[in-house]
Amino acid sequence: FVALVQSGIGAETEVGVVQRVLMQAASALESYAEPGWAAQTGWPGFATALLELARAAEAGSDHQLAFVNSLLGGVLTAEQQPLLQALLDGADPAAHGLPGLQVDAELRWKLVKALAAAGAIDTDPASSPVIDAELARDTTAAGTRHAAAARAARPNPEAKAQAWRTAFEDDSVANVTVRSIVEGLTRAGQDALLAPYTQAYFAGVRELWSRRTSEVAQTVVIGLYPAWEISEAGLAAADDFLAAGDVPPALSRLIVEGRDSVARALRARAADAAAG
Repeated sequence: FVALVQSGIGAETEVGVVQRVLMQAASALESYAEPGWAAQTGWPGFATALLELARAAEAGSDHQLAFVNSLLGGVLTAEQQPLLQALLDGADPAAHGLPGLQVDAELRWKLVKALAAAGAIDTDPASSPVIDAELARDTTAAGTRHAAAARAARPNPEAKAQAWRTAFEDDSVANVTVRSIVEGLTRAGQDALLAPYTQAYFAGVRELWSRRTSEVAQTVVIGLYPAWEISEAGLAAADDFLAAGDVPPALSRLIVEGRDSVARALRARAADAAAG
């Protein structure tokens, strides 16, 4: 499927279809492909194809932006990081094969978040000079949320722990900010860093549900469901939680839906591995 998308998406004229299919391809790589192949071949090939597609697209077009956005939302290769850093530093996109690309505030934040997730900037969990500098450029409420997502996206245990505490334990944080933190915390390609939080999720989610408003609780329950734990152990953790009884029906439904997604991904990965 990913190979078909890479070879054929450039001929699609409707940008909405392009965006949807690229999102599906990224989901296939993150959840359904055999993990070893996805890490070694799938993600690098997809990222390389997206950059080639962006460079081949009409200058300044919505299609060009769609390919760039998909690249920035996925798993970068080491070879692409200098290009993204150059764009963030103000280089002319045309000099890098992307004529017409408008590097506005929104795209700058996507560059920051992609570089943060790749471990290319702000690697010290105690400080975030690049993210802070970008926030100084964009002091809006949206900028603050983007900065929170970028800090949470950094691939180190300390950054993940801080993001988890804020999203899962701090009831004073606004729901819209929680959404941004969840976005950064659960970036593609970081499942190993999130493995310790499977147990923490099921240990605390019932109490979280009882103390937070329905809207905020749903953001956390859905957004931080351990979709990174695509294993029999992940299914067993959900089963044990549900079997304990006295789970509010609305919470139970969300847990069942999350478990179903993991079960589907586990079956897909097994089929992909069997197919070679």
